[in-house]
Amino acid sequence: MNVVQTKQFKGQVFLKYLWQHSLYQLEGNQVSPQLAEDLKTTALSMDLIPHDKQIDPSDIFYWINYNVIPRWVRLSAFKLALQREWKPVDVMDVLTLLYLKNNKLTEQKILKLAKEYKTVYNVSISSVLIESAKGVIKAKKEM
Repeated sequence: MNVVQTKQFKGQVFLKYLWQHSLYQLEGNQVSPQLAEDLKTTALSMDLIPHDKQIDPSDIFYWINYNVIPRWVRLSAFKLALQREWKPVDVMDVLTLLYLKNNKLTEQKILKLAKEYKTVYNVSISSVLIESAKGVIKAKKEM
């Protein structure tokens, strides 16, 4: 199994989903100014940033491709992605979701967090994806 690094789960999944969503998609590598505005509005509604915070669309492209995303962006991108019907479809999605709440994952915490996401956010994680996530965590510990 090819073990992935924790830094890969810092929110890129949510931003990539939004960037490619039909509401925001532009040609090439451009990022919609509306996406930047919606992220800011969401972050403000969650009291994560001050009102004068600016988000440049080029920052979003940079975060997706080159950098760890600031926590406030991860949280607001998660909330906005849920509003745009995001669902976990692979183990990368699941691990990103789980690491959003806890960066010290164990097999037991995976089950607890999966239940919490179902209850609080109505996000279901299939048993196959839960088992895959457990496998990645176990392999990472054995390294």
